[in-house]
Amino acid sequence: MNAKRMETVFRVREFVRSRRLQPGEKLPTERELADLLALGRPLLREALITLEALGELEVRERQGIFVRRLPLEELTGSLESLLAWPKEMLPEMLEMRRILELPAAELAALRRSEEDLRRMEECLEHMERLHLQEHREQDARDETDEATQGSLWNTLFHTTLVQASGNRVLLRSYEGFSVVMGRITAHMRRFHVREPSRRWSHLIVEEHRRILLAVRNGDPETARKAMGAHLDETVRVLYSLPEQPLFPGGEK
Repeated sequence: MNAKRMETVFRVREFVRSRRLQPGEKLPTERELADLLALGRPLLREALITLEALGELEVRERQGIFVRRLPLEELTGSLESLLAWPKEMLPEMLEMRRILELPAAELAALRRSEEDLRRMEECLEHMERLHLQEHREQDARDETDEATQGSLWNTLFHTTLVQASGNRVLLRSYEGFSVVMGRITAHMRRFHVREPSRRWSHLIVEEHRRILLAVRNGDPETARKAMGAHLDETVRVLYSLPEQPLFPGGEK
């Protein structure tokens, strides 16, 4: 997600906050919202899709755009201290991913809808497209933007999979956790030398494809194993990064 798209997401969120809209309340129409925010409709539509995938908005066919839930200040507030934790605490965050995402993959294989599969497939297609873009000439790439977009579609894939589990308590827990984990990941990108991404991005795409195939086939055991293998590889890569402070002025 480039800076303009990210700013659009933030502007829609701020609109919801400033109007004090509550869950279940309706936003203006897409056309009206584009006029109010002085945005092009294609750009606004991308922001709405992102916020819907993150569970903050719900777009109902022929009815309009509704607030699904407010940003997770209450839940994430109790997790904010994680941003001050040193790198030694990262294993507990990664353990938490396994606690949440392995059973989510199992449940998704049993409960997913065709719409869930379509959204995960869309995320995977974007990840594959970004991987192919990495084969362009070095000086023709915006690596920072591609890494940010890849992170976004990765997050949306996992969030959609948890949604597909059909367990609202699990989803609520995951949403709060993923906000904080995303911030920690952003810090690691900023303060560590990034590993060459070509081989790893190909591996990421293949791992997500295996997860999606198991979910599509309704195979909970294989889905759980595929998710476990993916998270194991994530741990390996994170701990292969050069030893530098995770946070400025913090411990190693």
